[in-house]
Amino acid sequence: MSKFEKEKWAKDKWDKIEIICKVLGSLLAGISIALIGFFSSNYLNDRQTKELRWRLHTELISNRENAESALRGDMFKSIIDTYMKPDTASTEKKLLDLELLTYNFHESICIKPLYMHLERVIESEAQTKEIDPTIVRHNQNRLFKAAREIKGKQLSALMAVGNSCDRIIQLENLEGKQDSCILELESIKRVFYIRATDINKEARKINVDVRVLRVEVEPEKTEPFSASFGIGPYDFPMIDNSRLSNDQRFAIVLNEFDETSAWVTLVYFPGSHASLKEKSFSQDIIDRLMEKEESNIPFYQDLVNLLKSEKEAEDKPIAVNSDTTASKQEEFMQLASSQN
Repeated sequence: MSKFEKEKWAKDKWDKIEIICKVLGSLLAGISIALIGFFSSNYLNDRQTKELRWRLHTELISNRENAESALRGDMFKSIIDTYMKPDTASTEKKLLDLELLTYNFHESICIKPLYMHLERVIESEAQTKEIDPTIVRHNQNRLFKAAREIKGKQLSALMAVGNSCDRIIQLENLEGKQDSCILELESIKRVFYIRATDINKEARKINVDVRVLRVEVEPEKTEPFSASFGIGPYDFPMIDNSRLSNDQRFAIVLNEFDETSAWVTLVYFPGSHASLKEKSFSQDIIDRLMEKEESNIPFYQDLVNLLKSEKEAEDKPIAVNSDTTASKQEEFMQLASSQN
């Protein structure tokens, strides 16, 4: 093979390699573009699907709650009218309505005043001796039974998400006696000091002083919580509780009461499981959602923005038409004064 033929053969070889490289380059470029488009499309579709699921879930919950609220609102109005018109309702009817309120709305409203009102009515009937003592005892047992069952249900629900401790308070010679327990929730450990200060055996009520300290935190960086309040047979933990830092709550429940001792339960739980009446502060909700926002889920971002706007709106004065509320309050006050 001559030198010219060798050079021509080498040139043809490199020309063929160049053509093959161009074809492969074009092919690889097309494949790369297709793969990038495929994965980008899948990513966007997954993102839109997640967002759609969150929004659909929120709408379903909202619609269901609206329907339940309308039904429960009608039921609540028909029941509460019984107490607004005392002359037309017997004690038996009031007991039945109170049981309906207790079993259906115990997470929404404070029904302790109704229990205390009905207890006074039953005691008044016993003093007038117009009612058979057997019926009076039956009515009192129904009242205590309904309250005890609801306290048990609420305690079980709160213990499932929090922590609790039981204590026996000796009712004789209270001076200097103090009980304590250490509970942990969401990596926050607190010590609770409980001291009974006074007893009303007739009303089955105990006054207590409570002091709460956060463990493993320097004293100068935290302020202890201190409070004094009474606990009785009609205090329900989801409603009658005390607010702590980090959107946490605690409540003390009176389980049993006799002449010498009282059995109480202290339950320590997240604020999100308090009653609908005891809503969390907007800032606490925003702080929790800001952690979720880091996951870049649009639902959380929209919710954070919505809560921020609502919090800003809370600082603005709002005109409220309170004529209806004022009339209901006046009517209820008249009812209470007539019973007294």
